Amino acid sequence: MAGRSAVKARVLFAVGSWGLGHATRDLPLIRGLIERGHAVTVLGSGSSLTLLRAELRDSCELIEFPGMRVPLGSSPFRFYFKYTVMLPIICWDTWRQHVQLQRLLGARRFDALVSDNRYAAWSRQVPSYLVAHGLRFIAPGRGRLLELGLEHFNAFAFRHYRRILVPDFETNDLSGDLSHNLRFYDPHQVRYLGLLSSVRRLDLPRDLDLFISISGPEPQRTILERTVTAQLSRVPARGLVALGRAGSHNRWRSGGWEIAAYLDRAQQEAAINRCRMAVIRAGYSTVMELAEAGQPAVLIPTPGQTEQEYVAEYQTGLGHAHMAGQMNLDLEAVLRRGHPPRPYVPPHRTQTSVQRFLDEVLG
Repeated sequence: MAGRSAVKARVLFAVGSWGLGHATRDLPLIRGLIERGHAVTVLGSGSSLTLLRAELRDSCELIEFPGMRVPLGSSPFRFYFKYTVMLPIICWDTWRQHVQLQRLLGARRFDALVSDNRYAAWSRQVPSYLVAHGLRFIAPGRGRLLELGLEHFNAFAFRHYRRILVPDFETNDLSGDLSHNLRFYDPHQVRYLGLLSSVRRLDLPRDLDLFISISGPEPQRTILERTVTAQLSRVPARGLVALGRAGSHNRWRSGGWEIAAYLDRAQQEAAINRCRMAVIRAGYSTVMELAEAGQPAVLIPTPGQTEQEYVAEYQTGLGHAHMAGQMNLDLEAVLRRGHPPRPYVPPHRTQTSVQRFLDEVLG
């Protein structure tokens, strides 16, 4: 693809619909392509596509493309049990998406195909690139043989991609065993971009003691909301709580707390930069946003999501965050804690990661 940077390319960008994190981390990549004059067509579905439409507006083409049905469980055992039971449905969804994608590629010309968590989005005819940090699944209890088997399965499933572009650093990393110490991947296939965040570091006054962001699949989002709101009246602090109720724009006050039903990306970015401490889910995209902004945090894994549990434990072990369970979160204890965690200092920030992405995909 030498010389491609001088020619405006047509890029098909397939964004995963499992949560909003894939959409938010892809925004800098999509905007990087658009700002350099390339034509981008985005495939997405559900709330992630809604977010992308609101952020990108008319700057590119966006197409509804059904996603994979996602099994959810309140514990790792229940998640893996449901995942195993649903495996035939997941395989059918993957095959169906791949057939639909091949029809699109047959009808229109694209120069590159980028997939973030859309494992059916690859082609033998179009250079295909996968954005992924979960190259290895974290098994319940960290069973070594099971994790090796799962890594081998992923490496085989990802064999069609020219490059796997990891949103992390090769060393001084954020994701730990999720994308490092690999046994079954071709080292030439894996490239580390650095962190990707649509939240920027802003020079704003730190006028909030806490920013609490409530999110996650139901019923876990509602459970966390109840845990937090039950404590606000007895916690003397100036803070902001985002309830994560998409579609609602209500705001009200409770003592020193401002409560917002929902914050858009710009408001979320401002809140993260204004707070002395964030209390937030342990999604990997959120961890990258905190690293970009240089903010300390208390990370709350969503029950049943072993990846979030691992990321929270890993960041806590490195001293970059504290970890709290959803049911035993104590906001008074968070405020009383004398030594906040040391925010992660990245080797470089998102702007450099975007340039690395463009160099890989467009040459």
